[in-house]
Amino acid sequence: MKKVVLWLGSLAVLAIAAGAGWTYYQKHLTATIFARQIERPIGFNIPRGASLRDIAEININAGAPISITEFIILAQKLQIAAKLQAGRYQFAKGDTMRDVLVAIAEGKVAPAERITIIEGTSYRDLRELLKNDIRLKKILAGMDEAEIRRTLQIKYSSLEGIFLPETYFFTPGDSDLDILKRAYQSMEKTLQTLWEKHVDKGIIKTPYEALVLASIVEKETGAAEERPLIASVFINRLRKGIRLQADPTVIYGLGTQFDGNLTRPHLRDKNNVYNTYMHRGLTPTPIALPGKAAIDAVLNPADTDLYYFVASGGGRHVFSKTLREHNNAVNKYQRRRKK
Repeated sequence: MKKVVLWLGSLAVLAIAAGAGWTYYQKHLTATIFARQIERPIGFNIPRGASLRDIAEININAGAPISITEFIILAQKLQIAAKLQAGRYQFAKGDTMRDVLVAIAEGKVAPAERITIIEGTSYRDLRELLKNDIRLKKILAGMDEAEIRRTLQIKYSSLEGIFLPETYFFTPGDSDLDILKRAYQSMEKTLQTLWEKHVDKGIIKTPYEALVLASIVEKETGAAEERPLIASVFINRLRKGIRLQADPTVIYGLGTQFDGNLTRPHLRDKNNVYNTYMHRGLTPTPIALPGKAAIDAVLNPADTDLYYFVASGGGRHVFSKTLREHNNAVNKYQRRRKK
């Protein structure tokens, strides 16, 4: 009789222990992820082929206060350990581990946000765009250019012009540095792809030179059909050793000193290394963020004997072969603008 009582007592202890154990894990399932306030949801990405342990580590690295073992047991208790799906997810203040696990099992990926980098904007403009976007986690504010180059493994000495203008999708929790990294990688891929298709490397000798000239083309015109013509003018001038004489390069060199009025002294300033009226060849760095179309135009310019162009209004230009034709066009359209 005593043995039976001991046996029943042991079962009771085991039952109590099991119940206590499950109660412990239930607390993890229902407890909110964050004990502190957070400003915005935190996102994480689960790649294809990730194991249950990988997914546990990804969640923990993102900030979930739980161990790998606890995460795995919770997934098993919910009978979804084999159902967790790849994708971009997010959790926010008030979410529970049950919420997170069920979302991953059901493939409820985070809604995508978007940010658009416009062709022709400068790196300074890009930094302001990222700084002012409240949806992005802020990391860049505490980094100087040297640290950004090291972090993103950027091979160029300048950050100007090396980020591809386009629309980037992201989820809450992504940072300004994440967008910058993707824009740099997209530019590198685009530049390399277009460069490999480029046949004539006589004038533009490196992908970076293509980037520099493309930035000048981008600043000279917003009309898609004009880009190959503008590019041909600059290529022809480079081939002949003629200065590019591009106003946007002078303006870029002036930086914050430019007040909107480009003067003769500005054009004659030899100390401005970006002044293509005074210095031959390309500028030391790009002067803006060129888009894919501008890069393609530089690597595949129109076949022309044009050497000059002048703004004719409405964002368009008149192109000329000779200096006499160009001077006539300048006189015509300058007079029109003065009236």
